[in-house]
Amino acid sequence: MQIACSQFLLVGTGLLVGSYFQVQHIRPRFDTGRHVLFATLLPNAERPNFNYEDMLGKLRAVPGVRRVSSVREPPLSGSGGGAQQVSIPGVTDEPVGIAGNAAGPEYFTAMGTAILRGRDFTISDSAGVAIVNEQMAHRFWGDAGRAIGQFMRVDGKDRQIVGVVETGKYQTLLEPPTPFFFLFTRGAGTLLIETAGDPAALADSVRTTFREAVPA
Repeated sequence: MQIACSQFLLVGTGLLVGSYFQVQHIRPRFDTGRHVLFATLLPNAERPNFNYEDMLGKLRAVPGVRRVSSVREPPLSGSGGGAQQVSIPGVTDEPVGIAGNAAGPEYFTAMGTAILRGRDFTISDSAGVAIVNEQMAHRFWGDAGRAIGQFMRVDGKDRQIVGVVETGKYQTLLEPPTPFFFLFTRGAGTLLIETAGDPAALADSVRTTFREAVPA
């Protein structure tokens, strides 16, 4: 655990590396000016003696922290987002390959991604819910509003759609609009912290609180 904590990395203010800013006309559909701090090595919520909700509460209590969430693979990180077998009851005859990710409570609010219909993930959600992008909603239900409350089956498990978000860029800025979905997760991935000011100024406080909240 000490090694893991020592590798707690500040990715930096904003979400894009410098080379991305050379293509200003491409909108990734999240707020690139947002004060966000990414940290690696978030333990799985099922880890013994680790309370995910308690950790979130302690991090949210750090002065200057606005929101705390998580995501399996950060956007434009060049990893993850592989296609999974998805079935839409009453719509698809056979499973189709659709790329997806997993995210925690208030992920889209923290990222500044527009929620077009429904809602963001909440701390009270379970693994049985999902959020899809507008491209996926139009492809399978014809309208973003009609997707809310519908079910999709991912790798044999049913998930109910609770929200539709704007279609973004997930792997690269040059990718075409593509159907994409997010499953709810409790931890296990990358910690995301939205701050009121410069994230670098909170890095030490967040690191210390994280160490105290995660058992060795």
